Amino acid sequence: MAVLAVGCIPMSNQSVQGQMLVDLDARKATSAASTTWVSQGTLGNFEMQGAPTLETVAGVKAYTFHGGTDAFIGPASTADLEAAHARTIEVWAYNPTISAEETVVAWGKRGGPNGSNMSFNYGNNGSYGAVGHWGTDLGWGSIVPAAGAWHYLVFTYDGSVSKVYDNGELASSRTLALATHPGFSINIGAQNDAGGIPQAALSATMSIAVVRIQASALTADQIAQNFAKDAGAFQGVHMTLDKTLVIGGKGSITSFADYANIPNVAIRRLPVDAYKSSDTGVITVSTNGVMTAVSAGTATITLSYQGKQDTQTV
Repeated sequence: MAVLAVGCIPMSNQSVQGQMLVDLDARKATSAASTTWVSQGTLGNFEMQGAPTLETVAGVKAYTFHGGTDAFIGPASTADLEAAHARTIEVWAYNPTISAEETVVAWGKRGGPNGSNMSFNYGNNGSYGAVGHWGTDLGWGSIVPAAGAWHYLVFTYDGSVSKVYDNGELASSRTLALATHPGFSINIGAQNDAGGIPQAALSATMSIAVVRIQASALTADQIAQNFAKDAGAFQGVHMTLDKTLVIGGKGSITSFADYANIPNVAIRRLPVDAYKSSDTGVITVSTNGVMTAVSAGTATITLSYQGKQDTQTV
């Protein structure tokens, strides 16, 4: 099977229908010590609360939120994102373990009345796991986006219907009337409580690489196009191999690329330095993925492919 090409598509190639108010991309962050997440959108930058960490997750640089007070607090929403105005939220998120309601992006505030909160979630609750509007919520439908993988998640509202998409495909929708509270901060990883203060409850325990917010509803075709343009950058790799060998014994490694919506693509032609052993006195590995057990002990085998890595212990 031929190796699929992997490339990072610049954000300028995205299908932008309306004004891009928020445009955050952790892959462009230059310093892990910075407490500011720079936005290329028109509303301004986001400031760190708590201790999100900039790290590489399944081959992609992202901010990891650890729950509690971890969040990025942005500028206040504008009229284009409030009341019943149309809007789109696009995110690339990686959630290792999914709970009922984990906040990805939010503004407005909790506490009512119905339709006045705006919280885009990555949770598994059937009623509010995808979106919390207060009283008129939305789940992900029959299939919650799987844990342990990068997903392109999208929320749109066209003035009458809320929709959520997973990897370019419509997951669920609901006709409802929004009346989003005006003037409260846009947050990454936390909702505003009834007093308008970002709260620790319902916070994110996941990694987020990209957030884009605009004041219009993207069409299904535009969402599919944006997914296709971004997907290659969020591919991961993994190996299957023998975890236990007898001394002198051999074992083979099979490597796969996991592309969005195209998982488990076998990689047949790897570069000669793709495999490495952390201790060649215990395990050696050849250029074609054959392991040999040299002595008793453990060693970590690393696969590196097109900027992505997988490590496993033998």
